[in-house]
Amino acid sequence: MTISKWKIAVALIGVLMAGFFGQRYYYEQVEKKNVERFLQERYGQEFVAQSCEYFQSEGMVGRKGIRTFVFSKEQPPIKVAVARFLDKSRDDLQSYFELNASKDGENYGFYFNQVWSREVDAKLQGVTESVFQRTIFFVSGINAPYPLLSQLQGQTPTYFGTLKNRTEVFSDTNFNFSQSFWLLSFYDLNEGNKPMEAERIFQFMSELRKLNINKYMLYIHYYTPTYMTDAKVSIKQVGGLYSFIEADSASVVPYGFFGSGKNWKYIMNLSRRDIDKIKSPSDIIPFFKPKIR
Repeated sequence: MTISKWKIAVALIGVLMAGFFGQRYYYEQVEKKNVERFLQERYGQEFVAQSCEYFQSEGMVGRKGIRTFVFSKEQPPIKVAVARFLDKSRDDLQSYFELNASKDGENYGFYFNQVWSREVDAKLQGVTESVFQRTIFFVSGINAPYPLLSQLQGQTPTYFGTLKNRTEVFSDTNFNFSQSFWLLSFYDLNEGNKPMEAERIFQFMSELRKLNINKYMLYIHYYTPTYMTDAKVSIKQVGGLYSFIEADSASVVPYGFFGSGKNWKYIMNLSRRDIDKIKSPSDIIPFFKPKIR
């Protein structure tokens, strides 16, 4: 019995492909373990790496790298992306760096910022509803300063513990730190009830001061009351309130990505400087601005 040349060729190709994919699988498993160790040594928490993908950075001379998607073990889990350029050794944990899990771009403390935001959200959601006496969707965005992140060494301090014990982290001179609070309100704001709404916002700011939260940016979006049900659906579809705000605020579509344009009536943006200048509820009223697409 003779074996045709094409069968031999097919067999050789099969062996080569098996070897290639087997080697790739092995190196991806090594990569996942290294990424888990990298995050555990930084934060002192356990993570599970799920998948890897190769990428090429933007620019004239794009660098090739490998990106690994990881989930923390807390519930609900936090998704983190960790990358390494292929010209850097996989055996050196300093070759790895965190990315924003939803889009490209280095974000040194992405996981840490998410942990702090969750802690703040859990605390301030109750404060918000107590002050406004109605349903308010609250979410925070926190960027912890690099000096603090570089000192973690296997631990993840709490936000409020740091607020109490490391006041320099939140000082006026620390421009590496920023925190923003978004409130989505489904309320028929008008000229008649603006003074009362300003009093509620001023009270909310007073409650933040009691918690020693002084340096922040505050954004309030006012939608029609009937839009709440649709908003809940859209927020769930895009994976959370922060993603909803980020996408809808950037939208140039007349009715927004989620059909919110016709329901989004007012917006209030208060910078850190604005908040420092507010001494009474009447100082807040001029910041109510009609939302124009």
